[in-house]
Order: sequence, then C-alpha cells, then structure tokens
Amino acid sequence: SHTGVKPYKCGHCAYAAADSSSLSKHQRIHSDERPFKCQICPYASRNSSQLTVHLRSHTGGLGAETRGSQGA
Repeated sequence: SHTGVKPYKCGHCAYAAADSSSLSKHQRIHSDERPFKCQICPYASRNSSQLTVHLRSHTGGLGAETRGSQGA
C-alpha cells in the first residue's frame, strides 16, 4: 500500500505489513516452516530468493535458466 498504513501486525514481534501475504512471509522467520524445496538435495528455505541463491551452488554460479545449455 502506498498510504503507509500497515494494519497486519505480527504476534511475535513489532513487524507490521501493508498486506496479509507480506505478513505470512514474515511469520516464517518465527517458525521452522521452509516451503521452498531444492529438487536436487535436501535443502529447503523460507523464501524463494534464498532457494535461488542456493540453486547456484548446483550450477557453478550460473542461474538455473542457463544450466541446460552447459556441456552442449
């Protein structure tokens, strides 16, 4: 929201969000929920950006979108 109003409050800390989806993402830091799973190894993360960074460890630093063209 561009109004600056943040009506969605975290019950565990002082965090407040403008929308419910942002609050849901934030609340994962207070739990062990890790819904973003690596398809290659047992790694799982709390958010998609952490998984994207992790996937580079399997591709030698290349993004997943370029992995298929390697070794051709």
